[in-house]
Amino acid sequence: MTREVPIRLNVGSALRQLGTVYRNPADALKEHISNAIDEHLKAQDEGSASTHCDVVFTVSKQNITIEYPYGMDRREFETALQRVADSAKKSRGVGQIGRLGIGLFSFQQIGRKCVFLSKKSPTDDTICVTLKEGADKAQFDSARRRDALERPGIRIHITELKSDPTKVRGPLSPEVLRQIFTQKFDDYMRKGWLRVKI
Repeated sequence: MTREVPIRLNVGSALRQLGTVYRNPADALKEHISNAIDEHLKAQDEGSASTHCDVVFTVSKQNITIEYPYGMDRREFETALQRVADSAKKSRGVGQIGRLGIGLFSFQQIGRKCVFLSKKSPTDDTICVTLKEGADKAQFDSARRRDALERPGIRIHITELKSDPTKVRGPLSPEVLRQIFTQKFDDYMRKGWLRVKI
């Protein structure tokens, strides 16, 4: 007699593993450029794209910050968190890079905590979404006034880093990141609308 046994999942542990599927820490950071490109392509299709998609990385011993001009609202964050490993991008008609649906958790390759400050439109308030390594819940808040974004976009703070990104020629040093990002995104940069600054 056949018997079916339900498969149970430790969500926190599974998310930790998903966040470390990248070959190296730089690949985990590349995920954010891919997301920015995907949002820019979507905005181009809708006729609302910025002239340039500027992705800015700020690297220090304590944290890595990533900023780009396309934010998500609370509903989009909740949808992304409800569809881990099942990206909504697969169903879009626009050709896009990201398809795995795990980008929000890529920070776990680099640090233990990630805070997303996001503003979808000029009239929206800035929301604050916090993810922690191994946690099975995301924390949603309104951003404090001093953290609020002036214009639409997203600012991502990765903290509690697992290695020092300022080490010369280390896997997250600005020199190494520039080389890897240029190799991966050269076509988009040559088109003139993607600009990556480290």
